[in-house]
Formats: sequence, C-alpha cells, structure tokens
Amino acid sequence: MEQSSPTRRNFLWAGGGVVLATAVGGVLTLTGGGRDASHTKAGKAGKGDRAGAAVENTGSMSSTASPHTAWSLPVGGIVRALRYQDGRVYVVTIPGGLLAADAATGRVLWRESIWTTAREGDFAVDNGVLYVCGALTEGGEAELLALDAASGRRLWTYAAPSTAVLGGAYGVLDGAVLVIVYNHVTSRREVWSVDTRTRHVRWRAHCPDDNTTLYVPPTGTLVYDLDPNGANIQALDTARHGAVAWAGAGSAGDPMSAASSCLATGLVGGKVLTTDGQGSIAALDPATGKVAWKVPATSGAAGAFGASTVSLFADGGDVYYVWDGRHLTARQAGAAGAQLWTASVKTGGFALNTQVLVDPDSDTLFVTGAALYAADLRTGGCRWQYSGTGPIPVSFDTPMAAGGGHCYLAADRSTVVALTSSA
Repeated sequence: MEQSSPTRRNFLWAGGGVVLATAVGGVLTLTGGGRDASHTKAGKAGKGDRAGAAVENTGSMSSTASPHTAWSLPVGGIVRALRYQDGRVYVVTIPGGLLAADAATGRVLWRESIWTTAREGDFAVDNGVLYVCGALTEGGEAELLALDAASGRRLWTYAAPSTAVLGGAYGVLDGAVLVIVYNHVTSRREVWSVDTRTRHVRWRAHCPDDNTTLYVPPTGTLVYDLDPNGANIQALDTARHGAVAWAGAGSAGDPMSAASSCLATGLVGGKVLTTDGQGSIAALDPATGKVAWKVPATSGAAGAFGASTVSLFADGGDVYYVWDGRHLTARQAGAAGAQLWTASVKTGGFALNTQVLVDPDSDTLFVTGAALYAADLRTGGCRWQYSGTGPIPVSFDTPMAAGGGHCYLAADRSTVVALTSSA
C-alpha cells in the first residue's frame, strides 16, 4: 500500500475509536438473557464475571420510549469529535475550537482556540492533564499541547522538528506522552515518546506503513501500535526504548494473522482479541503475542460479511462483542466462554455502518442503526431509541461519546446533547 505523505498543516489521520464495524443492514433486533454483571471503564480491570447461556433471536430492538435530554449545548462551530472522561465532555470543533463541559450539566468549563484534526481517539487525558496535537493559530504548525483538564490552562508545549508532522497523543506511560508522527526524513509514521518533564524525545520507533493509532494500557511497559482496523499489531517495550516485543498476531509459532482486533477499545479479560479473516477469534497474551485460546468467530448463521469476517469490541472487562454485519453478540471471554445475548440486523437494502459505545457507569450499550438504540449490557434489552432532531439522522459518523450515565452526541452539526441512559 502506498503511504500518504501528510503536510505539517494537514495530517491525514485515521485513528481508532469505538466504532465497532462497517456492515450491510437495516433495523437492529436484539434480545437476550444472562445475569447481572459489573463493568468498568475501558483499560481497567473488570469487577466481576457475567454468566449466562446462549439465547435465541426472538425479539426486536425497538422501543416506544424516548430518551430524556439532560442538557443541550450549542458549541459555536461544527462538532468534529466528542470524548468523555472523568466527569467532563471534551468537544473538538471546526474551525479551531476545543472546549470542556461538565458532563452532568452541560456547563462550559473552559474553551480554547486550538486548530486540531483530532478525533475522539487522538487525544489523551491523564492525571488531570489533557494532551492534544494542534496549532495555536489558524494555519500554524501543530504542537503537542499539555492543558490543565479542569481549567484549560496551557501547561507546556512541544514543537516537533520541521521535518515531522504531529498526529495524535494517545496516553502517558512512565512519565512520557506517546504520540504518532509522520517523519519526512524517513517517509514513515513513527511512535515518539516525549518526556513530560524535559519535553525531550526519549525514543522513536517505526510503525508499519498504515498504522495510525496507539493503545496505551494504564500499567506495564508495553504499548501497541495498529492500523484503523486493529490489525498490523506491533508491541513496543517502553522500558527498552521502543524495541519491538512482538509483532503480528500469533507470531510465536501459530499461523494466526490478525485481520482486526479489539485493541482500539482495550483488552478483554487481560488478552488481545484478534480475528484472522478465516473464521477464528484468538486471544493473545499481551506480553508475548502467544495464542492463549481460540474460538470460532460465529456460532450461527453467517452475517453480511460471511462466516469468516467479524469485528470485535471490548468494554474493559471480561465480556466482548462480535459484529458480523448482521449480528451483534455478547460473549464471555475464554475458550468455553458463554454467549450472553445476541442481536440480529434485518437488511434494508442499503449500506449501514454501525457505531457502538459502552457506558460502564450505567451498564448501557449504545448502537447506531436505523436509529440510536440504548440497550442493557447485561440482557440486551432495548431501553429507548432516538432518531435525532435535525435533518441529518444519527448514524455511524455522528460524533458520539458515552459515560457518566449519558450518551453525548452531535444532535446537529453545532449542538451537543446529553441523553440519559435510562428511559
């Protein structure tokens, strides 16, 4: 694949987020059983297991109930990205805006003029500091900016050499921000580790050509760079100056080759879940890349992608979601993990991209289809559905975030609304 060469003012970015899959479909139908379970934010250990048996597709994910709108906020620009973290909603707007709002009330806490191409997965919040790559003036050069997450006050900036294009900031590990840049000298994307105290680059590591995002766990020494589908996985050891710990799925003797993975949304039961495009899901040891267990990708009728191709989504605990283009299935992690509930998509004769988000604070799964649906994580039961308020319907490319008992979305191009998870 030929690699695009970004300019310093226009970095071509396709970072990972919580989009689950692209598929053909129509109205989503969802039913299920299963028992109560606890979930936590992505990247943190799950509080408990969720047991349950396989269930049949017998109901429809539809509801006459509508969500309660907790608040509505005009943001004064086109909404580019939304992110929820630690009781705040961060909004990237076009042109040149970044603001933080109280997630419970919608009150604007701060607003800064920052020109950034960041999507929801391309900036990080750690220990009260927000890290984003952007320019302070329109048409200016992008810098790595560290802002106080509570006030928006600029703490420090890092300006890359003129030969490098800063892309996104993905997390902090051992006192360093992990960013992806495009290096014009090497004509490659690279992972850079920028020391938060000295603002010097500790190390640089090459990415595979199309790798454009990073997963940075909260602990340990390994970080993972990957492509937008979650494939081309490369584990880098931050304790060894970014040396490659392992690369590719099943690199330790198993022929498994990752077509996609769950890494854009985290680990599942402490493992990296991958698909091979040949009908299998494998769980890899995150430290070695060795296959810990393997299961069939689908347990029933083939989806719109066929039996061999699926996409995966993690919710930060030991449950994962499998999307095959027609069905969304919740499974327990493990070789003998139970199917908890399943969803079927009735094809409507048009292409339907699907976005899935998890609110662990209210055990709610948000799914975009013919409408936006809120489902109970534990049972799959539909709580409400929402079709939007403007001429542009809610869809796969609607900026969205979830957390704190709400789903936050761009109800139109310039207004953010918070929908309560419960009906």
